[in-house]
Amino acid sequence: MAQVIFSIKAKRQIREIAEYIEKDSPLNARRVTRKIIASVCRLKSFPEIGAVASEFREQGIRELLVFQYRVFYRFDEATQTIVILAIAHGRQQVDNGFI
Repeated sequence: MAQVIFSIKAKRQIREIAEYIEKDSPLNARRVTRKIIASVCRLKSFPEIGAVASEFREQGIRELLVFQYRVFYRFDEATQTIVILAIAHGRQQVDNGFI
C-alpha cells in the first residue's frame, strides 16, 4: 500500500477551498473536503486510478477529479509514495508554474 504525502501548497489549497465554500455553506465545505480526503486515501490502494493530466504529461503528473476539483499528484512506484502536489477548481487555468 502506498503512502500519501500532501505538499504544503496542497494543504493550503484544501484549507482555502473549505474557507471559500464555508462562507455559503459550512455543511458543504465539510462534505467537499471530506470527499477530497477520502478520494486521496483511495489512492493508497489504487495509485494509478487518476488519469495523466494533459497539461503535465511529460512530468508524469496525474489528476483525480473530485466534484469540480482537480487533485494533482505524482506517484513514485519505486518508493510507493504519492505526493499530492496541488488542488485546483476545474475552471482554473493551470500550467507548469501552478504545480
